Amino acid sequence: MSNLEQQELNTLKKSAHRSFLVLLVLNISLSLLFLFTHSELFIVAVVIQVSIMILWLLPVFLFQVIYKKQPIWVSVYKSLISYRNIMEQVQWP
Repeated sequence: MSNLEQQELNTLKKSAHRSFLVLLVLNISLSLLFLFTHSELFIVAVVIQVSIMILWLLPVFLFQVIYKKQPIWVSVYKSLISYRNIMEQVQWP
């Protein structure tokens, strides 16, 4: 593996780790919301999270594995990065 490929892989890993942290913080926030308020907003948010995972992350992952012929771990990284990109587009009130 060349030095350039290694740098790209490291950048990909860092971005994927940040994306995972976004996912983790969001889910912890949702859990705290439910514990303290027992709000129906929790159910809506969980349904949205599951929908995003099924309707967005899974197809991105499968596209990377099947069409682009990427290794599985690279495909996981790229799907996590796409999740972060989705969350950056959300307009929070």
